[in-house]
Order: sequence, then C-alpha cells, then structure tokens
Amino acid sequence: MVRTDATTHATRGSRRFHAFGIGIGCSAVVLATVLCVVGRAPAVGPLLVFGGLVAFAENRGVEFPDGTTLSASSVPTMAAVVVFHAQGAPAGAMVVAMCGALYLPALRDHDIGRVLFHAGSYGLATLVVSLTFAGLAAVADSTGLALLLITLPVALVDLLVNDLLVAVAVALSRGRTVLSSLARFRPGSWQVVPFTLFGLVMGTVWVEFGAITLPLFIVPVVVAHRTFHAYQDLHRAHEATLETLLRALEAKDGGTARHVRRVAAYATSIGEDLGLTPARLERLRCAALMHDVGKLAVPSELLNKPGRLTRAEFERVHRHEAVSVAILERIDFLRDIAPSAVSEYSRYDGTDPPDSRGATRVLRTRRTPLEPHIVHVADAFDAMTSSRAYRRALDLDVALDELRRCAGTQFHPRCVEALVRVVQEQDPVVDVPGASSPELFAVPPPVVGTGSAGLGDLADAHATGTAGA
Repeated sequence: MVRTDATTHATRGSRRFHAFGIGIGCSAVVLATVLCVVGRAPAVGPLLVFGGLVAFAENRGVEFPDGTTLSASSVPTMAAVVVFHAQGAPAGAMVVAMCGALYLPALRDHDIGRVLFHAGSYGLATLVVSLTFAGLAAVADSTGLALLLITLPVALVDLLVNDLLVAVAVALSRGRTVLSSLARFRPGSWQVVPFTLFGLVMGTVWVEFGAITLPLFIVPVVVAHRTFHAYQDLHRAHEATLETLLRALEAKDGGTARHVRRVAAYATSIGEDLGLTPARLERLRCAALMHDVGKLAVPSELLNKPGRLTRAEFERVHRHEAVSVAILERIDFLRDIAPSAVSEYSRYDGTDPPDSRGATRVLRTRRTPLEPHIVHVADAFDAMTSSRAYRRALDLDVALDELRRCAGTQFHPRCVEALVRVVQEQDPVVDVPGASSPELFAVPPPVVGTGSAGLGDLADAHATGTAGA
C-alpha cells in the first residue's frame, strides 16, 4: 500500500484532519463489527495469517522523498479479498486491511487520529474492493482463469478509493481542494498496482492449494523491502552529493547558499501549486539548489562588491552559468537539470535580453520544460526581495508587480501566477532562513530599482527591464 504521512507535517488544518481520521476510523470499525455480526464471521486462521502479514509489510515499507511510504502490504490484503470471498465473509478482508494501521512509529507517537485514519481508509477501501470483486466474480461465474481476468479492474478500484480518501485528508489538513490533492498524490500511487495484481493472483492460488502457499506471500514482502531500500540508499547518496556542493558554496559565500535554499523552497511550492508529480518536484528541487553552483568559481570580492561591476567583472560573474552547467553535466543524476542554470535558456519568449541597440537574439526554437521556468521565476523573486551588496531588498508588492510586468516575455505566466498564489496564500511562504539584512554588509547597499545594480557597463543592455539578478 501507499501510505502518506504528509498530513502529519501540516500545521494548518491538523484538527480537521484528526477529526476526519477519527470519524472514518470509527466508522470502519463499526461497519466491520456489523458485517461480522449480521453476516458470516471470517475464519480466525486466515484472519491472523493475512493480518499479521499486512502489519509486517507495513512496518517494512520505505519512505520516499515525497512523503509517501511504499510497502508490499497490498499483496496479503488483496489475497485476503479473494480468500474471504470464497468463504462468503467479506468482513474478513476488511479487518485484515485495517491491520495496516499497526504502524509502529504512529503507535509510538500515540497519534490516534493518524492510526484511525489509516485503519479507516484501508478498511473502507478494501470493503469496496471486496464488493467489486464479488460483483465481477458473479458475472465471471468461475474461478481460476476467469477470476484472474478481473484483477485489473479490481486493482484500479483499490487505487482510486485509496487515493480519494487520502486526497480528502490532505485537502482538510492543508486547505487545498480535493482535486488538486488527488492530482498531487495519484502518480506515486500507481507503483502499488503490481502488488495489488499479484495479491489477487496469490489469493486465487491460496483458494486452490491452501496454506501450503504461505511462503510465497513472504517472498514479495522481503524482495520489495530490499528493492525499496536500495532505492532509498541511492537517494541518500544523491542527497549527500547535493549537500557536499551546498556546503562548498556556503563556505565560499553564505549569502549565495542561503539564496539557493530559499529558491528551492519557492520553486517547490510553485511546482506543488502547478500539480507537478513527485518525481518532477524532486528534480525541480535539485535544479533550484544547484542553479548557482558555478559561483564556486567566482571570486568572493566580485560576488559581494558593493559598487557597480566593470565590463570585465560582469563577464567573469556571468560566466558562472557556464561553470554550473559544466559541473551538473558531469554528475549523472544532475545532468538533466543542467539547463536550469542558464538564465537566458529559461526566458519564456526564448530570446536574449535586448542589447543597447534594442536588438534581440533567438536562443531556441522550442519551449523548454516547465522546471527551468519555475527556477527562473523563483530566482528572480528571491533576488528582488533579499538585500544584496549592490541593492537593498525591494518591497514584496514591487517584486510581484515586476514579475507580472515581465510575464509572457521574461517569465512564464503560469509560473508567475503560481508564485503570486503561493506568496499570498501561505504564511510564512517558506520555512528557510530569511534574506540578508542590509546591516550585515560592510557598506550599506543602495536603494535602487528592480534590475540588478551590479552590472556595470552592461547595466542598460542587460538589466533594464529585467527583474532580479
């Protein structure tokens, strides 16, 4: 199953989430009890076996960067759907699924709302799946191959109901709409479909051959755990690489390091608002963190020069983009995000900024992916709203107005609209260290316009009408 603990990190709406969790959990418990009383009670043996397997699998799951925990508990859960259907006791599968709430971290935290939510969502989703399976099985009117043919629609029903319940919980806890929450979590949930299909097949095998097939249920749980763990180890290695580069940048210039972390937070919020999948959000975060890594090759006195840069100094500073691309292209998992380090590549209209004669140069003939545009907008916004050695921070309204003015030419309009929503709806916008205070600079930075004040002889050609720096 796919478990999402994103709701536990939200501060706004947590009471609504816990109320929803308690309500749905208690409803599932009552419904399961009623089904056991008025219907056929499930056999204790399979109930203990499959319930134990579900609890074991849930606690062997692996957490992914997007806040979800993927486990192989769908295998015993879906097997229980088939087994208890054969016994005429659909409540059995429901009770088995509810054992997925026996997740040790949640139990240790005494998070009753979270435990009941997972018990309720797993139980109710499995009950719907059981009823769907029973209906399709009645039409198929057979076992064996005919039942195997109905596994895919049953798996899709399981996916839809689970995602819908999670989307409602996330919408309540974070103040989003159900549809936007559903779009946010559904892509990652597809990973569980193969386990669901396999579980339905294994349930059919259990019905045919009995408990002798029990070892076959343990194998996928162990294999899945090792596979997920290998992915997690790879992700940790990637994170270590990013952190090494960020620490090097921080040692070089703390202001730039804080800037890229803020840009990553803004970019991630924009990506979430635009409904990017978890995989794209992770790529976006990496792109934002690394977009200024080339400044490792720029002398600190140029990065923090209080006055205007000469032409030669400007060209040397601007060269950091090429250095960023060169660094990123030499790291396998960062190669795809290298274009995000080039500001001109990220312009919405695909042209170079006008030169001193007003002429422009087309840099590309097709649109870039959305990620570089998001980084470009987040970078410009943070540049305008934080103090630099050459310019004091601009007021929030001034920065937003400048982004709107340049939308459609310099900036992608959808990205600008998303940033405006993020800034206006979230308080605070991002949970990262604040922008540099003017008092921290040896020479107080001047109060100037929206463009960079540190472009020297090229100020008119490159900064006029260009937000950020």
